[in-house]
Amino acid sequence: MIISAPSGGGKDTVIHRLVKELEDAVVYVTATSRKPRRGEQHGVDYYFYEPEKFRAEIEAGNFLEWSMVHGDFKGVRKDALADTLRDHRIVIVKPEPQGMRKIKAMRHRWPRYASGLSIEAPRPTTNASFACVTPRSRWPPRPNTTTSS
Repeated sequence: MIISAPSGGGKDTVIHRLVKELEDAVVYVTATSRKPRRGEQHGVDYYFYEPEKFRAEIEAGNFLEWSMVHGDFKGVRKDALADTLRDHRIVIVKPEPQGMRKIKAMRHRWPRYASGLSIEAPRPTTNASFACVTPRSRWPPRPNTTTSS
């Protein structure tokens, strides 16, 4: 499952709920070249690489996708994703929006296995609409056809 949104778009809230509700669901850990923030751990929050090491891994073809985001590399390592997919039934990948577009372009390689969800923040000039993300949900929601007296 691929879930992507800009920073602050709500993806971590959705992911936390999915991991809690779905049996054997895990979050794939992405890689970055930025420095760890206080409390972040290598291999738990991100795989942290020096920029030179990240570039070398890109050149070696070790990333499924990678992007430059706010001056730092971010990406999905092929080997780590393969290991996670082998060990778990449901793997949630949360790339940056640039990475989501790249992964969606490659989706034809595994159409039966991957599903994606892009979360977009509502525009300030519109009313916010929300849908519960379940296997039976429908987006956009059907208009309310009942009338109240």
